[in-house]
Amino acid sequence: MNSTFYLERNLTHDDRIYTETELLATSKYIVVLAEPGGGKTELMKSLALKLNTSVINASFFAHVGAEKENSPLVIDAVDEVARIDQSGLHKLLARARTSKPTSVIMSSRSSEWGLASTGNFERFLGFSPMVVRLREFNQDEQRAIFKYHAPEEDFFAFQTEVTRFSLEMLLPNPQFLKMFTDAYLESGRCFADKRSIFALAVERLAKEVNPNFPKASISLSVTQKISFSAEVYAKLLLSGAEGVSTIDATANRMYPTLSALFSGNTACYDILSTQLFKPGDKEDQHCSVHKIVAEYCAAGYLVKRIADPADVLTLTKCLPVIAPNGAVRDELRGLLGWMAALGNKSVQESIIELDAYAVLANGDPSQLERSSKRLLLSRLKEIEAADPYFRRSDFWRRFSAAGFFTQDVVEEIKPLLMMSSEGHLRGLILELLADSPVNFKLAPELSLLYLNSNESESIRKLASKCLLNIDNYEFAGDLAVLIFEASNISLDIAANIIEVIGPENFNHKYLSGFLRVCANLYPGHKEQLERVVGTRYFIKRLISCFSLHTIGLLLDELTRNLYCHCGKESYECDCRNGISKIVGSMVDRYFELTQTQLDPAKIWQWIGNLNFHHQCQADQSKSVQVLRENHMLRQEIIAHVFGPLTDREEIFSIKVEKFDGQLHLHSGLNLWRNDYKFILNLAFAIDNADLWASFLVSHQRYRKKEEQGPDDLRAQMRRHALSKPAFMREWSRFNNAMKLSERKHQHLRFRHSRKMNRYDRRQREIHAKNIEFVNENRDIVERGLHWGCLVRFAELVLMLPERIELEFGDDKLVRGALRNCLDFIASKVPTLPELATLQCESKYRYSETILYAACLEILRAEGNLESVNIELLTALRTNIHMGYNSVSTEERDALQAEIDRIIFPDSESAEKYLRQYVEPQLSQPCPHPEIWMLSGEEVFSHSRAKLSIEWLCRFTNLPLDSVDKLFEI
Repeated sequence: MNSTFYLERNLTHDDRIYTETELLATSKYIVVLAEPGGGKTELMKSLALKLNTSVINASFFAHVGAEKENSPLVIDAVDEVARIDQSGLHKLLARARTSKPTSVIMSSRSSEWGLASTGNFERFLGFSPMVVRLREFNQDEQRAIFKYHAPEEDFFAFQTEVTRFSLEMLLPNPQFLKMFTDAYLESGRCFADKRSIFALAVERLAKEVNPNFPKASISLSVTQKISFSAEVYAKLLLSGAEGVSTIDATANRMYPTLSALFSGNTACYDILSTQLFKPGDKEDQHCSVHKIVAEYCAAGYLVKRIADPADVLTLTKCLPVIAPNGAVRDELRGLLGWMAALGNKSVQESIIELDAYAVLANGDPSQLERSSKRLLLSRLKEIEAADPYFRRSDFWRRFSAAGFFTQDVVEEIKPLLMMSSEGHLRGLILELLADSPVNFKLAPELSLLYLNSNESESIRKLASKCLLNIDNYEFAGDLAVLIFEASNISLDIAANIIEVIGPENFNHKYLSGFLRVCANLYPGHKEQLERVVGTRYFIKRLISCFSLHTIGLLLDELTRNLYCHCGKESYECDCRNGISKIVGSMVDRYFELTQTQLDPAKIWQWIGNLNFHHQCQADQSKSVQVLRENHMLRQEIIAHVFGPLTDREEIFSIKVEKFDGQLHLHSGLNLWRNDYKFILNLAFAIDNADLWASFLVSHQRYRKKEEQGPDDLRAQMRRHALSKPAFMREWSRFNNAMKLSERKHQHLRFRHSRKMNRYDRRQREIHAKNIEFVNENRDIVERGLHWGCLVRFAELVLMLPERIELEFGDDKLVRGALRNCLDFIASKVPTLPELATLQCESKYRYSETILYAACLEILRAEGNLESVNIELLTALRTNIHMGYNSVSTEERDALQAEIDRIIFPDSESAEKYLRQYVEPQLSQPCPHPEIWMLSGEEVFSHSRAKLSIEWLCRFTNLPLDSVDKLFEI
């Protein structure tokens, strides 16, 4: 990274992410760890700037010390001191202590900082440092760095090319991003092959790019570093370990000590200071920079040893570890693929026989021998015959096999493309052919595939992608076939072809014809719910490629003579659905692109006759947003439309159908209050009394309280009327009509009021008779022996207690009657089996409501339900969750708890209740048996395991949702 270009970094500590500012606010003692080339030096400069100090190199500081005391210390490249010996770090920390710093920030390669270093920091400075790690650059940050180095280039094209070779994991490192950028430009924006770019990457990873970094006492060459790293990678991958540890204290099964991976006294710690390794989760732990790099290096190490006649290691000895019992370990398929790519013919054929798909999907299949490529295709065909969907979850993975398809395997590919299998093989081959130079030799087969309406969508689209990669391929005839088919898939493919070739290469009449065909894809307003969403998105994607000039021509063409030809009302009309949607999207795009003055006549021509079945908000449509916010443009359109009109019926029709806020007009044309003012002023200025009269408004008597007061719009109309006699006549006529309408409505309100008064009077008479009846029959009613009264009493107590006094005049009598009615209603309360039948039939009895109200009143009065018959409480338990307006949740819970206390003294009684109430529901056709009681109520928890299994076995005709609930239990 250049000093003139810097991106703020994020750092991580204990799974939390910090910005630079947050980091400085969190701790005064910080150690930053990162792999070489990660951007530590630039970060330290930024932190020093924030602390109003400067960065000091660790080697310089160890000899000279700080310039002044009681100031922040920002020390870079501590690894350069620590690498020589630990006494160098001790000397540096001692210097730091004598300077009495207010804060200390250090940076180091992770390979040179361990737990011992952290302990030394605390012993010398008295504070334990916050050890943080640099967070990798995300895609947006990578793009910014790329644009700085190559401002004229397309980052996403570069990223696609890097991803094609599975090297995207190295882009977060700014040095590698710069290296790949240079290689990308030097290679003409197309890398040669995967193997060469990996070899270059590994060599760069192993090189020491810092000239000031001290050499170890026993220094390794770049080749030796790569060789030792490859050996470590191979042993880690084969053993399933994650990385290495440099001390025994942090070593474990996943992080063995580095020395344990070598025999003898091999000097190998040098490899940890290269970019081939990155920091682990703890100090003294290190992992490979990425698994893909590890797989490449490890494969090279193994293949080299296998090819050496003097080495005891053979492929036969490796395969039982890589593929026990002939089944390749999933985590080693990448290693196996690279072994085939880097191995000789014998190795290639053996690995292809073992796992052909791993060879194609990993490594670099372009390195295979010609005979190996043919064997690979043959084995893939056999694999698909045995297992058509052999890719499984890997189906969604996209990878490159650049260079695999050469002219010597074309004849093997053709029959694979034309076979009628629905398996994964054809799709896989088409994916890999997308960027192949041999596509021109397969053009007839590819054309047959994507023009065949019986082929799947993915096959057709992949075949079209391959054809688009052929230079000078003539698409005119194919486009005609696709457009004639007129399906979602064919038109999507055609749109993509137009997009790639360039819309500017097509006549605007051709494009408008294509869009008219696309308009037929939109469903009628009664068919809005579709199983697949987004099938017409390609239309918007194509529109986004049109230039402003093209859009203008297409809008003129598509809206010329646009009208309803079905003769239905706008809310029933479907004949303009598709064209309205397409034109609406194009108008949105036009408003996004245009920088010039908008022509209101043009805008009206484009949107005036559109018909929609839903309104659109300003945040969903650019044209709606502009027309709502640009009052001048909207009012220019209004003036263009209404200015010349004098026929009141025509004015009224246009106002209602095009501007009056219905669902079916363009949402940007709704009239606002200031638009009414504009129209009235316009009509007054041009002496158009008919237009003026068509937009008069009456008194707004029901405005919000804060909006009440003088009506400026009515005041404006009055001023106009006083100025011109013709307008005064219209004003008087309008006001007289409003007064007549008001009198009519007053009469209707009066009639309604009279009806309500009569109803209230009748209700008062009924209530008086009720009270009279209760007083005359007080003994029967009070003892709870009158059924009709009990039904109404229960309803009032549970839902309308405030009306008890109004209807019966005695609250105590009502509640007392309910408490006394249990003996009277006992014979009318259903048994548990009867209640189960009622539940299945979605029915209930009044006795259930009376029982609920009676028990509630007893609980309120006595605090318990000991006096209530247990059979009645058992029946009430089935309806206990019913909600009533005047019964609070707390009161309902108390009622349930009291009932459960009495009727469920033990788990056996609870199980018996379920068998008597729920099992009858399961044994008969019942759409919603109350299985939830078993799973949702704690009182039945003891029976869950037993009854759920028993019911699944006994009741075999249960609805599916009931079976699901029992399985969940």
